[in-house]
Amino acid sequence: MDPHARAGWLGLSADHDPGHLAYAAFEGVALSIAQAAELLNLPRAQPLRLAGGGTLDPWWQQLLSDALNRPLHVTNVPDASLRGAARLAWTGLGVPWTAPAPTVTATLTPNAQRIPSARRAGFRSAYHVLKYSG
Repeated sequence: MDPHARAGWLGLSADHDPGHLAYAAFEGVALSIAQAAELLNLPRAQPLRLAGGGTLDPWWQQLLSDALNRPLHVTNVPDASLRGAARLAWTGLGVPWTAPAPTVTATLTPNAQRIPSARRAGFRSAYHVLKYSG
C-alpha cells in the first residue's frame, strides 16, 4: 500500500524460466492484496466475496484464496466496480439505491501448501529490503 515501494525477483537463478517469473508476479499481487485485507481485521472464519471482471479466472480465484488463506465466495457480478460507482453516485444525490444480493456461484477453499509460510515471510521481509535499497 506504499506508492514508493519497489518490486523485484529475489532468489532468482538460471533454473527459473519466464513461467516462474509470471507466477511470482501474480503471487506477489495476491500477497499484497492479502496484506491489505489483513488491515480490515475481519474475523478469520468469515469468507470474503469475490466480484469484478478481474476475478473471473478460476486460476486467479484460487491463488487469491490461497494468498488470503481464507475461503472465497465467488459471485456473479463481473461489473462490480460499475455497480459500486453507480451506488455512490445515487447515494451522493440523496437517492437510496440497493442492489440485489449477488449469487454465490462457487466457494473456494484455500490450499495452505500452495504458498508456504516461509515464502509468505520472505515476501513480507522483501518489502523492507526493496524499499530501502535505492
